[in-house]
Amino acid sequence: MNLRKCVSCGKRSDKFDFIRINRIKNKDSSFTICVSNIGNRRYVEGRTAYLCSDLSCFNLAKKKSRLEKNLKCKIGPKVYDEIESFINKI
Repeated sequence: MNLRKCVSCGKRSDKFDFIRINRIKNKDSSFTICVSNIGNRRYVEGRTAYLCSDLSCFNLAKKKSRLEKNLKCKIGPKVYDEIESFINKI
């Protein structure tokens, strides 16, 4: 089993139970944030943070800048809105 930890609440579970957020480095040294589906098993290169699909976990991670610390980059409000809408669809 591939155990991972939620950056917000610290819950440990199989990596396919979480939302995966990737920081992908572009050719021009900028970064793109990619939000992956929970069941998506496709490998994406770059730094990865795992987050529960619970809105309270997302709000805590946003408030405490835990995604920014884990991914080691600034995250704009547009990306946070994208992650929140992704969670609301689940």
